[in-house]
Amino acid sequence: MRTIGCRIGIGGLIMAISIGLLTGCLPEGTVLHGTVTSGSGSPARAVSVEVFTATTASSATATTATGLAGSFVFTDDDLADGDYVVRIDGRWWTGTGLSTDPVDAASVVVDHTAAPPKLVAVTTSIATASGEVVDLGGAPVEGQLLGLTDDAGHIVTYAVTDADGHFTLEAGAGAYRLALVDAAADSRLVTAGGANPTTYDLTDGGPLDLGTITLTTPAAIDAYGDHGCVTHTAGTVSCWGDNAFGQLGSATPDQSWVPLAVAGVSDATAVAAGRLHGCALRSGGTVVCWGTNPDGQLGDGTTTNSSTPVPVTGIADAVGITSGDAHTCALRANGTVSCWGANTDGQLGDGTTTSSSTPVTVTGIGDAVEIVAGQNHTCARHATGTVSCWGANAEGQLGNDTTTGSSTPVAVYELEDATALGAGGLHTCAVQADGTVLCWGANDRGQLGNGTAFGSDTPVDVRDITDATGLTGGWAHTCATRTGGTVQCWGANDDHEIGDGTTLDRFVPTAVQGISGATAVSAGRLHTCALRADASVACWGSNDYGQLGDGTDTDPSVPVSVLQLPVKIIS
Repeated sequence: MRTIGCRIGIGGLIMAISIGLLTGCLPEGTVLHGTVTSGSGSPARAVSVEVFTATTASSATATTATGLAGSFVFTDDDLADGDYVVRIDGRWWTGTGLSTDPVDAASVVVDHTAAPPKLVAVTTSIATASGEVVDLGGAPVEGQLLGLTDDAGHIVTYAVTDADGHFTLEAGAGAYRLALVDAAADSRLVTAGGANPTTYDLTDGGPLDLGTITLTTPAAIDAYGDHGCVTHTAGTVSCWGDNAFGQLGSATPDQSWVPLAVAGVSDATAVAAGRLHGCALRSGGTVVCWGTNPDGQLGDGTTTNSSTPVPVTGIADAVGITSGDAHTCALRANGTVSCWGANTDGQLGDGTTTSSSTPVTVTGIGDAVEIVAGQNHTCARHATGTVSCWGANAEGQLGNDTTTGSSTPVAVYELEDATALGAGGLHTCAVQADGTVLCWGANDRGQLGNGTAFGSDTPVDVRDITDATGLTGGWAHTCATRTGGTVQCWGANDDHEIGDGTTLDRFVPTAVQGISGATAVSAGRLHTCALRADASVACWGSNDYGQLGDGTDTDPSVPVSVLQLPVKIIS
């Protein structure tokens, strides 16, 4: 059905809908419309309306459901001229009311040249579902739009939370799922319960208390090694996957197939996942880290592992963080960069190859605006659009026209207009101002995306991308978000890390199946995860340690949704 041009205000939100007409706001081409009310005369919302050529027809010619005002509409796109019978809420329209007996059905004539027929029917019951929406701190969330969806995911009724976070949803008897509606993102849905949302049965005329719905919307994502993490809008952090060295930060020793909260973090603004450790940037500019620590990658002045976060020494003005295999770096407010952890290849950038359990200053950088880390190398994007890298360079991952490692930053060859960076295990990539992508370093699996398997110590063009918005690199694969929210990947694909339903290596960008609305993407060793505009997270690739977060250790060939995100219901 075409979108109706009528715009309805709901709790301060304005949205276009295709059902729930107001009087005098019929779309062009309407051929049949009506209003369904309850026995008390109030609008009957989410009631099914079906049109058949005859009561004996095996399937409906057109179907819809009543909207907020109890109204429904069919246009000439739905119904051709002819005689029809109408079934409302499982009962037949008789011309004056509803009947369960097909012989009572009245004929309705659809004529495009005449005024559209209007049906006014009465149904007898409305079921209600109520609850409360709060943030992670327990504070009520006012103005949150919610809906009940049917099995196909269609919204059948809406409600908006009041000043106390309360809401009541009304619908006909039936089975529904609860959803949050993100009106700012084209009304896309955030389904409570993640990939396996709870189904609620509304009984005829009966109420259902849904309890408290706690918002835990992801705001940022990072993956590395065999685990992934997200920060939430409320400042908490959740991680899932391998946990052999406490890299989930949950104070538990076991791996997890679903997200677990990082202990004691409530004000995070970003997260960085390393090979066997993780770090979070806190709102005040401090950094905490957790996991394995033999090289000092936790930055607390020790080499002692910790399954819960410990504060990094001497960092109070960080605005960004990144983690490599066994090192971590922080971008500081004044444009300098500090790093700590393993340094055997000079990846800390301080002119030495001595590891450090406390932050050291990267030499010669004072205008960095972004930092990324690969296995044993690090890169910074400068405010001017140029890029500098340091650390291991056996595969040309520093991009300076050599394969000689450097313990201090060196300029990437002839790169002057970078807008975003991504680092893989032994390769690096940059988005340019025109949306094209350059990559350099190892290319044995096609991770440079230029159609060859030859490595390069200077940037080469990735084929067929002109609208990239972001990048990430895995051990031997690369992925980019594109304008419009799609994701394309290239490189190694043994474990489905490309997400195209195959295990064929891809030497040029290939579309990830089923991903739309992506705002960020992050790759682990053999897997990738995308954060979408509706605040859901999808992952694909290897799942041996539960790093896809879907509650299993089964490797799917296409993306799956991370469970328990973005909301949880406390009933």
